Amino acid sequence: MFRANLRSRHRRTLLGYVWLAIPGLVLAITFTFLRKSALVVTGDVALPYPLFVLSGMFLWQSFGDAINLPIQQLNQQRRFLSLVPAPFQAVLIAALGEVLVNLAVRLAILGVTILAFRLPVAASWLLVPLGGIGMVAFGFALGLTIAPFAQLFDDIATLASMAVTFAMLLSPVLYPIPPDSILALNPLAAMLTNVRDWMVGLPATASVWPIVILTLALLVPGWLLNMVSRPHITARAH
Repeated sequence: MFRANLRSRHRRTLLGYVWLAIPGLVLAITFTFLRKSALVVTGDVALPYPLFVLSGMFLWQSFGDAINLPIQQLNQQRRFLSLVPAPFQAVLIAALGEVLVNLAVRLAILGVTILAFRLPVAASWLLVPLGGIGMVAFGFALGLTIAPFAQLFDDIATLASMAVTFAMLLSPVLYPIPPDSILALNPLAAMLTNVRDWMVGLPATASVWPIVILTLALLVPGWLLNMVSRPHITARAH
């Protein structure tokens, strides 16, 4: 199912995996231009600003994929799962595999971009994928919790996509957030901050325990919620 999803998704596009990088690159170029033109004012950042935006966008896109892809796949396979006694867990695991492949492609592009900006090589670069995996795990846990409701009401999936976009504006994706701001309490802000610290060879400055605790608190109940709701979703699909 994982291989079939990848083939079908990229067979219908001319640029394939390049689309994973295009939104981040476009926003990095756009906000760099706006910043240089003084149309957008941001605080100082340790990274070159285009790299700051690109890293934030790539990680945020992976977080959004982790929320939306399981919901989308379960909705697409809703009729099939109601007719065939196939394990719905396979759909979730296949979606997670696709999210991780997308993350790996984005991280590879980010690595090339880091080298292009000639940042000093640091051992902490090896920790950057852990930040991406942490955001994917948190997003997947949220997606699991939302998925049963999204299969009953299509509006939920639309609201989830809108919430991801709105939350991006409240997170240090396109611009830094002062550490004394209430927005700094966002658990994803800590992960984004740490990834950027690692990119410039600095130790992590923000605690990741809140996002770890939230992920664990949502993951198991979300999985069980999908199992318990499966008969109701199947009956609704007929």
